[in-house]
Amino acid sequence: MDYSKIIFVTKDDTSRGPLAAAILRQKMPIEPIEIESRGLIVLFPEPINQKVEAIAAAKDLDVKGYASQQLSESDFGKDVLVLVFEESLKPTVYEEYAEAQNVYTFKEFINESGNIADPYGGELQEYGKLYDSLNELMRKLVYKLRVPKLS
Repeated sequence: MDYSKIIFVTKDDTSRGPLAAAILRQKMPIEPIEIESRGLIVLFPEPINQKVEAIAAAKDLDVKGYASQQLSESDFGKDVLVLVFEESLKPTVYEEYAEAQNVYTFKEFINESGNIADPYGGELQEYGKLYDSLNELMRKLVYKLRVPKLS
């Protein structure tokens, strides 16, 4: 594995990012890798969205006590993979962080295109669909991270 840390980045770090991090931790429990999430606009730590918390509890994912965190210069490094959920966030990260490197949209990194929709304000069922989508995307991510690259 080429990365020692993976950071999922969304705008506010209260739903998609923490959920994605929890799913990936569940799928890669013994890998020597840190899995975190961050936000681009976090004025103060906020708890995870209650609907995400309910979905996480139903899927046996640990998000208890999670509070949103602002992305910072110290988060970047040559062995850190930064995955944003929306195409518009990628150039923003590069513009706002001098140390930014290894920044991809999530789908770009797994050779797909498009954004991962934010169900903000939606019903619990929409957050369940988000979980299903992220769960499938994580399967593809784990595969890509574990398959040796050909030289």
